[in-house]
Amino acid sequence: MLDSLHRFVHDGGMLALLGVSVWVGCARQEQSSQSTSNSNMLKGAAWQWSDELIQVSSTASNRDAWKELLNDSGSKVQRKPAGSIGSNACRECHPGQYDRFQESAHGRSARDAIATERIRHDHWTHEPSGRLYEVGGDQEGIWHRETIPGKHSKVFAVQQAKMDLELGSGTQALTCLFRDGEFLCESPVTWYRQTEDWGLSPGYDPAKIPTFSRAVTTSCVFCHVGSIDVVNDNPNQFAIREVTISCERCHGSGAAHVDFHNRGDVPNADAGRDMRTEIGVTSSDPIVHPAKLSRERSEAVCSQCHLQGEVLATAPGQDLWDFVPGELLSTNRTDFQTPHDDNTLRLVGHTEQLHASVCYQQSATLTCITCHNPHQHFEGAATIDAYRQVCVSCHQDDACGIEIQKRVSVNQNDCSKCHMPLRPTNVTHAALHDHTIGVHAESYRLAELTPPKQQERPKQKQVVLNSSFLYPLVNEASVADAEMERRLALVTHNLFFNERHLQQITADMPRAQKVLLGLHRSGNSGAAVDVALAQDYLDADLLEPARQLATAVDQSEKLFSDAKINATHILAQIAFRQQRNAVALKKFETLTHNRRVSGDHYLLAICLINAGQVDAAVASLENALRIDPTLWVAHEQLAVLFQHLDKPARSRAHRKAMVEIKSQALSIP
Repeated sequence: MLDSLHRFVHDGGMLALLGVSVWVGCARQEQSSQSTSNSNMLKGAAWQWSDELIQVSSTASNRDAWKELLNDSGSKVQRKPAGSIGSNACRECHPGQYDRFQESAHGRSARDAIATERIRHDHWTHEPSGRLYEVGGDQEGIWHRETIPGKHSKVFAVQQAKMDLELGSGTQALTCLFRDGEFLCESPVTWYRQTEDWGLSPGYDPAKIPTFSRAVTTSCVFCHVGSIDVVNDNPNQFAIREVTISCERCHGSGAAHVDFHNRGDVPNADAGRDMRTEIGVTSSDPIVHPAKLSRERSEAVCSQCHLQGEVLATAPGQDLWDFVPGELLSTNRTDFQTPHDDNTLRLVGHTEQLHASVCYQQSATLTCITCHNPHQHFEGAATIDAYRQVCVSCHQDDACGIEIQKRVSVNQNDCSKCHMPLRPTNVTHAALHDHTIGVHAESYRLAELTPPKQQERPKQKQVVLNSSFLYPLVNEASVADAEMERRLALVTHNLFFNERHLQQITADMPRAQKVLLGLHRSGNSGAAVDVALAQDYLDADLLEPARQLATAVDQSEKLFSDAKINATHILAQIAFRQQRNAVALKKFETLTHNRRVSGDHYLLAICLINAGQVDAAVASLENALRIDPTLWVAHEQLAVLFQHLDKPARSRAHRKAMVEIKSQALSIP
């Protein structure tokens, strides 16, 4: 059961996280003593419930627990990016640049979730699953709700949450986040510009993924907010300090810049990293000017968010937030991609598309900021003209094969409509201009010509590493061969244990394991490598070497890094299998404090039952259901416990819920 539950809570590499109100039971249409219509529910709700309804939780949970965690004297809080002081500090000396940036999409990347004219009471049914989704807002905020229908009853469960943050500029979409105690979670509901309507968030499939359960980690918000405070190095527990993309994400630490001007001299070599002549600083000022960087380093500033592969690996001891503007991207990470249909446009693929362009390949200077200036904001015809002027700075206007009258009448003489056509992406309801600049099939059609047969988009050259299924999107020579092998081995391991591209990745696993084992034996492994090896041994049922490796990581990582959390999870599983109940109980309890996973609470409950702590076990099982109301094994255990506690009505309700879930196959097998 542990193995199947492990696969359940970690399907797709995602941890099941939730902070919502959940009601589970059998709904009736007739009047009863309980109703979900109250101040915490969306206005207009009219669901009526039987007396056997189980209210698993309420929104009265401590929404400010994250503030308490930040202020706890035992917490170590780290600002990321390091040295961030916030864009308001830039405004005093650079008011013009600041104001223009605020008008850009980057300057509108996120905001507090408040009710606006766009937020109207809306509802729709997701046809494949039959689930009802509702959105509403009032002076108290924005609410999202999901109603899961039953097979033997009108309603099986209801989940809802009050939104705290809205991500996105609105150019493509707006997605909401909500707080549950110390954790941030993503709503399954997103507003899309293309349809001017609500729909399921990217990647959500309610038939497979427990909704209102997606974890939001520090990596998730990296491309949406300016700075964060991370608690105890835990990627699951953090506070957002600057809500929108900040000046410092492109220009580097403001603290060193302000210190330089206040003192009138150059920061020490360690603070300045002695990169001044290489990374585009001026007159020894440590601030970074992307326009003065080399093309590779300038692109890295944009690619920290506008380059995204299937999976990535960071340099030892780093995460995404450790990227420093002015460095090569490979100093911080490598993004790997899998072979794919080149006609499929990925939402975040601007850099690799540009690299496949003949314009880029035949120029030594063309890069992102040749066309895009974050300090300028155009609308309408001014936007078309601004981009056209960039094109004609290299291409003669009369060199176009289409006469000017037709260009104006067909596409307003907009170069991008022909040579960077708007295409659908791998994200529903989101279309982007193809950054593979060239002559496309759309180019011919827009010119009212017939495109040649088999007209294809230009392809990016794929650099294959040792015949691996994966390849790096940017293969910079600055990364040593041994380090690139380490990164490739880690991402191969990641895909294998998350069961993605399993057939192809399985063939690469022996090489990846050999690389990781070699690093461990050489004493140059690090926590990420050792915890990956521990997982390999656990998967092979070699518990003792798995325990030794996980214990070493657990002891060496003083804070709750991702590696330490994964090591704790491995140690909990080993203790559980070996029936060392006290050890397993302690480890699962630690996990429940550092991440929000339904399986952690469920297995903690089993350990509590074994320890004779029935009331605590009931509370832990109810927490598991608050995170995922479709976890049928938790309903099964509660049915047994409530029968033991002489509470037959509650026992019967959970047993009905279990039957309902299994009959609909709501949980993942």
